[in-house]
Amino acid sequence: MAAGLFHAPIALITLIDGEHQIFLAKFGLDADGTGRAESFCGHGLHSPAALVVDDSTADPRFADNPLVVGAPFVRAYLGVPLLGGAGESAIGSLCLIDRQARTWTSAEQEQLVSLSSIVENYLEGLASQRVWDDAPLALVMLDRQGRCLRVNPAFAQLTGVPLASVAQRRLASFAVPADRDALSAMLAGPLPGADAPTYREVRLERPNGDVVRCGASLSPLTGFDEQVICVLRDLRQEARGASPAEVVTEVRHELAGPLAEARALAQALIADDQASEGRGAALNASLDRLHSLVESRLDDLGARLRAEEELRAREQRARAEQERMGAVIKASLAEKENLLKEIHHRVKNNLQIVSSLLSLQKSQMTSDAARDLIGECGLRVHAMAMIHEQLYGTTTLDRINLATYARELVDSLSHALAPQVRLHLVAAPVEMTVESAVPFGLILNELVTNSFKYGVRANAPDDGGYDLSIELSQANGLLSLVVRDRGRGLPPDFDVAKGRGLGLQIVRGLARQLKGKIVARTEGGAVFEFTCRV
Repeated sequence: MAAGLFHAPIALITLIDGEHQIFLAKFGLDADGTGRAESFCGHGLHSPAALVVDDSTADPRFADNPLVVGAPFVRAYLGVPLLGGAGESAIGSLCLIDRQARTWTSAEQEQLVSLSSIVENYLEGLASQRVWDDAPLALVMLDRQGRCLRVNPAFAQLTGVPLASVAQRRLASFAVPADRDALSAMLAGPLPGADAPTYREVRLERPNGDVVRCGASLSPLTGFDEQVICVLRDLRQEARGASPAEVVTEVRHELAGPLAEARALAQALIADDQASEGRGAALNASLDRLHSLVESRLDDLGARLRAEEELRAREQRARAEQERMGAVIKASLAEKENLLKEIHHRVKNNLQIVSSLLSLQKSQMTSDAARDLIGECGLRVHAMAMIHEQLYGTTTLDRINLATYARELVDSLSHALAPQVRLHLVAAPVEMTVESAVPFGLILNELVTNSFKYGVRANAPDDGGYDLSIELSQANGLLSLVVRDRGRGLPPDFDVAKGRGLGLQIVRGLARQLKGKIVARTEGGAVFEFTCRV
């Protein structure tokens, strides 16, 4: 993509370590890498900006470089560092190479920076996959019907079922028959809170017939209303102390000696004095009864100890499991929130790439009408990108502050289309869900763009200035957006419901999507008012 876009004979994605430059992807070269010492990319890692070389033979850093004086005869180079991990350090670069000297324009440098975000997103996706694959606990992502959407290798190891055979199976099908209904009921029940996941013990049946006792914790996936994540922990390896059987055996051993001595004494009395035979026999019978009583009491003691031990073990497991699951869920939620933010960041980056490509295409068009059309498309893409940019920078991942968004969008449009306009923006602190904010942002973009296009250009007042008023308010659950200009107003026969312009068609379609309405009138200029429920 980069090679074709910039007409470069060579394009590379490189990874740099202490001694080597490795080509992760390449176009126009057969080699798999070079040494770091002679690489251009190795120099580019020391600066956050792009490394720009218009003519390597005139650059003292590279004039005698083996890659310049020999194949592939590098003359011009443009490289952008690739940031790894949390974006703290450079690990490689996306670069363009030409065998002829050339001047890299600032626009080309900005475009290459935009393209580099695609590579960074790909590398970060590999890292996220490793976190999931290396998790020590069995993880299952489920839909609300209990079907497995995604599992990790630890789940396959726990159940004995290959990963390829798990997809779309219901989690309850892995449980023993007696536990399936209870597990299905837990999965079909109300979604638990993020800070209080649902927990129960469940027995899983492996293909070889072994039964695995597990603790199952269920928690919602932030940002995905109809998906949950289940964490399974093997409970067979709990640490054990002295068992009740060991305690009873020890007590029996301690009593065995005194009982044996008492029996020996009774036998001695019988042997020494026949007259005492009756008393010795009675003593022996009493000892037998005492032995039976002790055995009975020891059995009762063993049963009570086992019950108490099981109760304590359950309480300890529950507390430990709650603490472990609390830590796992908190870490999982934090990771999911970061992942959702990263998704918004990537969407914003990709939309900016599209906007940049449209801008580049616009500069190559010869038709004014075509340039205007592509420019308007770019502004619409930019309006959507700003939604995701605001979400990435806030702590709330599902709602947008429309006042902040409207101010930034209008300022951006004014700077691009009509810097001389005097803007008057009054915006109440209104919030809207992401699903509604995107079409609302496009409506705002179209109305303001139309005011600039048909008001400023065609109806600019004699004093050279121009006023544009934008009001955003909310009352009784009704959101109102009013865009008012100071131009010549609308034609007498203008009907907003019948306008054939692309902008009005987009506004009408988005208004229907939000179940709102759009009206237009002339009051000292054109006035467009959009209302909908929030």
